[in-house]
Amino acid sequence: MRLFIFIVLSTCLFVSCNTTIDDEPELTAEDTAKSAKKTGWLRSYYPNGQMKKTEVHYKDGLCDGAARSFYKDGSINVDGMYRLGKRDGVFKWYYEDTKTLYEEIPFKNDDKNGIKKKYHKNGRLAAEAPFKDNKPGMGLKEYSKEGKPLGFPKIVCKIIDKVQQNKEYIIEFGMSDETKQVEFFTGSLDKEGFLNDKLFPIKTEDGVGRMKYKVSSVNFFTQPVNIIAKVKTQFRNDYITQETFYPGKKK
Repeated sequence: MRLFIFIVLSTCLFVSCNTTIDDEPELTAEDTAKSAKKTGWLRSYYPNGQMKKTEVHYKDGLCDGAARSFYKDGSINVDGMYRLGKRDGVFKWYYEDTKTLYEEIPFKNDDKNGIKKKYHKNGRLAAEAPFKDNKPGMGLKEYSKEGKPLGFPKIVCKIIDKVQQNKEYIIEFGMSDETKQVEFFTGSLDKEGFLNDKLFPIKTEDGVGRMKYKVSSVNFFTQPVNIIAKVKTQFRNDYITQETFYPGKKK
């Protein structure tokens, strides 16, 4: 938990790097004012004034070069690079107690692009998650502390036929493990299997998504429905999967 809190605080520094850094409460007003056209290092310190908390290299008021945050004992928490104010290259996060690598994320033009990796404290790989333009895609892999590949749930479908009562045909979607940490969409992943802005969200409550059809008979015909699920896993990754269903199609 302590690692997670520190990572959240550090992420506030490294999420973006604009011409000013007013969102960094540890910096003095004088430091913030100077940063607008700054070239060189801008550093902040823990309350004792001895240990560095963050250091970011600036060029003409933009983050450009190395950026790091530190734990109170001086060890590195986050290490990355900026180019013209945007994250560029692989950012690395480290565990506080073991000092081993926790996570590495490749960035291009400030977006996640490539394979994000997480590690267990024993150094073994915990997850490999593909990203393109900051959006997750299919192909997530997760592993136990012993290195064993872990499985993922499947999309399941339930039909509620109310055609005789009120001309309604309802399709419910859930996950096979009944997780509530899921979002459902209709549409198509891009050609490489990544989420995109053209998807339509399905209203989801307590892990169940619902689509309703108004029909005249149970034998109505419709186009196949492609359902996409974004599931939050135990390692806080986004697992993307999809399934095509044929609601109301006559057999």
